[in-house]
Amino acid sequence: MGTSILKRLGIDESVDYTKPLVDPQTMNLLRSYQQQHQHQQQQQHYATSTAARRERSGSEAAVEPTR
Repeated sequence: MGTSILKRLGIDESVDYTKPLVDPQTMNLLRSYQQQHQHQQQQQHYATSTAARRERSGSEAAVEPTR
């Protein structure tokens, strides 16, 4: 029963937990990747919705509105 409580919890005592796990350069890289990914998704969404609108407007143009 002489083992430390940290060891029993699976915590490595040799690690300096005061330092950040990810360095600032890596964080900037992750942020820029995330922003690019979001921008691509927005572009894909716009292209998809524009294409869907074009299809609808083409098929609706053949039918006269009944108002």
